[in-house]
Amino acid sequence: MAFKTNTTATATNELIPEGEYEVIIRNAEEKQSYSGTNTKLNFSLVIRNDVEQKQKNRYLFLEIWKKHEPNADDKQVDSYNYAHLMSLVKAVGGIPDGTEFETVLDLCKVLVGKCMRVKVTHNTYNGRTSEKIDQLYGLMPTKFPDCKHVFQNKSAGSSEGFAQRPAESFVSQTGMPADSNAYNNDFEEILGEGDIPF
Repeated sequence: MAFKTNTTATATNELIPEGEYEVIIRNAEEKQSYSGTNTKLNFSLVIRNDVEQKQKNRYLFLEIWKKHEPNADDKQVDSYNYAHLMSLVKAVGGIPDGTEFETVLDLCKVLVGKCMRVKVTHNTYNGRTSEKIDQLYGLMPTKFPDCKHVFQNKSAGSSEGFAQRPAESFVSQTGMPADSNAYNNDFEEILGEGDIPF
């Protein structure tokens, strides 16, 4: 099939202007820093298209890092910054204080698909300016709790087209979903050299 080029159809690389935006948490993943010395929870946020605002469907990213010197609270959540994580929980709402989770990964699964409002600022580091969301003061409850956002990727939404938690809502460092029980039927144990009986 023939086609014609159209460079006006390219995605914009312009910075998202500073201000407040209504967003939905699209997914969460655990990633290592480029140097491999630290780990973060990376939340992909999509600017909602069911609310009258500019920059609809653009992505923002919220990072919560592991602390090098975690306190007792941080250790409960695998050394991630507990205060930043609880600011996120407070902003999305609907998770009462005292709710117990087995792991931080279980909490991340619940956060995916939730809506909130974020305050975007610009940050310049090494001559490069990027969007930044303050984890303590830039996360707020949504003003529009009845979410009818439709993801651009139809497979991520429900049959009605409204936003719904994707099947693989949390991805660990290995790239496998945190709930890997779905793969147990196809799992084959690979033995190391020390495990071979001959």
